[in-house]
Formats: sequence, C-alpha cells, structure tokens
Amino acid sequence: MSNQPVADLVQGQPYYQYRDALLAILSIKPKAADLLIAIDGLSGAGKSTLSRTLAHLDNRIVIVQMDDFYRVMPEEEGLNLSPAEGFKRNFDWQRLQEQVLEPLSQSKREISYQMYDWPTRTMGRWEHFKSRGIVIVEGVYSIRSELRDLFDYRIFVDTPDDICRKRMAARNENTSEWQEKWLACNAYYKENERPSSFANLVLIGE
Repeated sequence: MSNQPVADLVQGQPYYQYRDALLAILSIKPKAADLLIAIDGLSGAGKSTLSRTLAHLDNRIVIVQMDDFYRVMPEEEGLNLSPAEGFKRNFDWQRLQEQVLEPLSQSKREISYQMYDWPTRTMGRWEHFKSRGIVIVEGVYSIRSELRDLFDYRIFVDTPDDICRKRMAARNENTSEWQEKWLACNAYYKENERPSSFANLVLIGE
C-alpha cells in the first residue's frame, strides 16, 4: 500500500498537527464495507492518544481495543512464560480474528465480541456495535503476521523504550515483576515480528 497520504509528515510532532494527513488516511477506499485500521506499538507508546485523535476527526470511527482480547490464564502461569511464549499466548488473536476482523472483512455490520474482564481475570460481558464505516483496532500485537493482511491500513507508533517504560510505571497498574515480563514480550515482538516494517505509517508517539 502507498504511504502517499502521509508522505510529508514530520516525525515527533503532536498528532493534531497531522490533521490533513490523518483525514487523508480516513478517506482511503476499503476492501470491504468498512475501513479497517490497525494502530500498533509497544505499551506506553501513545496508541490510545492517536486513536482518540482520529475519533475526534470522524464520528464514524469505532475503536476496538486489543486489551479486550487478553487470554484467560492464571497470573503465575503468565509470569513464567518466556518472552516468545508471552507474545504467542498473552492475547487471543484468534478470537479477535473470528469475532471482529473476519466478519468486518466480509462486510458484516453487526459485530459482537466477548471482552476479557481484567479485575476478575475471566471472560466478561459481550460488546455489540454496528459499524459505521471505520473500525480501528488499537493495541500491541495488532500488526502480528496472522492479522496484518486483514487491515486496509496499518500504523505503528514507535516511541523510545525509555519513554514507554516511564509511562507504564506511572500508571501503577501492575507489579514491577509483571511490567518487566510484559516489556520483555513487547521487545521480542518488535525484534522478531518487525511490525514497523509492515506498517503503512510509522509515527513517534506523543
């Protein structure tokens, strides 16, 4: 796919300064009924900020978060996974594919998917939405090899590791042991899957 809509972006500038280029992305003709956009990047890179910026530009956008597709497993089991195992097992990408991406790629408009419930570490409620023309899947591993061809446009937010690490720590959501394991899985993904190489656009996160 061509990078032409964003050819003259200046890296590292606040997302709102990219308004015209981002609007050009949102006008790309999709393969099916909805334009499917992946926004990938390591934890703390600025993916959610970019997703919200796009949503403010076009009210047709529905955002689906990779975090809702975390795989149910005991915490101790997750902590014992190697970086390669964590990348492969932490997220249930098959559920995302089957419940969201494949139906959308077949021009189905009524979508239902079951969300992971983080407080209880179990499968939670079902989310339902009617697509309106643009769906963004936001989260790390969204450009993994099994999923990338289902998207019309792929963005990778490539923010320096030290900034990502500081943002994760500031959230104070998990233990330091869990954060280190998570960052190791992220690093494995970035090095071995090379998601930025398969992105139509690489941005430096805010």
